Amino acid sequence: MGSVSNPAITNNTRYGAYDATWASVYSLLDFPQYYPELVQRYGKAFEIFDFLKAAGKEGTCAGETLTMFEEGAPERYITLHHASGTQTVGASFSLYIEEWDTVANGGRSYVAVGDKIALPAAYCLIGSTKCTLPQWAQVTAIATTNATEEDTAITVKLLHAHSIVGTTIPAGTKLMVTGGNYAPGSQGAQSKTEGKYSRTFRTAIKRTALALEGSIQSSERYLEHLKGGGTGVLSEATIKAEFRHDQALNYEIIMGDTIDNLTMLNRGQVANNVRGTYGIMQHLNDSACKMYYDTSFSVPDIDKIKDAYISQGVTDTNSAFFGGAGLLRGIENTCLDFVKEYSGGSDFLTSLQNLQVSFKTIKKNGILLSLHELSSFSNPNTLGNYGFSDKGFIVPSTQVAVTDAGTGANVKMDNLSLLYKNYNGENRTRIMQQIPGVNGLAGSPNFAVDSYDDSRWEILSEFMVVFFKVNQCVLIQPSSVL
Repeated sequence: MGSVSNPAITNNTRYGAYDATWASVYSLLDFPQYYPELVQRYGKAFEIFDFLKAAGKEGTCAGETLTMFEEGAPERYITLHHASGTQTVGASFSLYIEEWDTVANGGRSYVAVGDKIALPAAYCLIGSTKCTLPQWAQVTAIATTNATEEDTAITVKLLHAHSIVGTTIPAGTKLMVTGGNYAPGSQGAQSKTEGKYSRTFRTAIKRTALALEGSIQSSERYLEHLKGGGTGVLSEATIKAEFRHDQALNYEIIMGDTIDNLTMLNRGQVANNVRGTYGIMQHLNDSACKMYYDTSFSVPDIDKIKDAYISQGVTDTNSAFFGGAGLLRGIENTCLDFVKEYSGGSDFLTSLQNLQVSFKTIKKNGILLSLHELSSFSNPNTLGNYGFSDKGFIVPSTQVAVTDAGTGANVKMDNLSLLYKNYNGENRTRIMQQIPGVNGLAGSPNFAVDSYDDSRWEILSEFMVVFFKVNQCVLIQPSSVL
């Protein structure tokens, strides 16, 4: 006859209370508690990349480079290389002008025989009376060769019979040049030529990677049950990769540079040059008007913007003012002092007697500034670590007429734009391409590029920063950078 074997009867009943000791022993029974929403510890604030997108300042280009031709100013001054000395009544005398007033025009001076120049009133006398207006002197001869390697001699004669140079005009003085005066039947003026300048913009290539090993997406996690948690790890990883790519573009737009010292191998092991575009701050540092402040940028400093605009022939009255938190905070505080001085501050009290301080636009001296804070300038993990919180720049709302390289048509473009490489069926604005391995992700292609149990993605953008009329913009920095 057969036998039966039964498992031993188990029992974990013990005397005592359901206390902390019991809870510790049987913690496996605890239901996990969690806040049902994914909290973003750090926010994504406003960036220059976001502004250009929102303002529609984006376009396309059909090549790695784009060349722009520019005209110089129709007028310029000459600069004394040596002090003038004093001159007697009626006598011709020589002035020595800087070399750059000569070589900049193909080896010939900007000033020509027959032109006249204005000598500052502070150094001139009529008789024994100090002049209150500049005195004209006409150019009668120009040395065919430089007196030295650093200057060119021009011979001039004061047009007023009783005018003299009573005090030495110091070296470095800038002198205005304009057309001269002529007698009936005299020989005419000398013709002048005008050249062109060119600047070439180049594309940058930015890439961001994302990889997901097999079996990662198919595991259930708390993340999926949180509000804002997305669907699996792929959802979160994709969002984070997109954010990193946006940030890479943003910093290239702000501080990118052309690259001539780095290559990378392609699939055929050929070394290709790495591509970078010249960023906004690089352009401004090279060619913009510069403004410096001591402690904070104040309301009176706004008046100097008009002076900078006048110097570059800018007629636009609307401008965008971009800056870091430190710079804009200084503006707001000085604006508060300005309003307090003239209105007692009552402007900030609403009908409910709440204090509201907010400056989004400032109009002064005929210039309307719209203020935009760039968070990356103040981010202590990035540009804020390099003093950018106290920096900023002003861009006039200018549209520039340019020739489209593809069609030859004249088109209007904003003076600051992003152009993405997009032509002939290849759009490199924002490529996000999957490189599939052997995995079961939904939506994956029905093939694998290799036998690894994973899947990868690449995000790629090729674009250029195009900045016209940089000289009309204003770069604002604390004087400590000098």
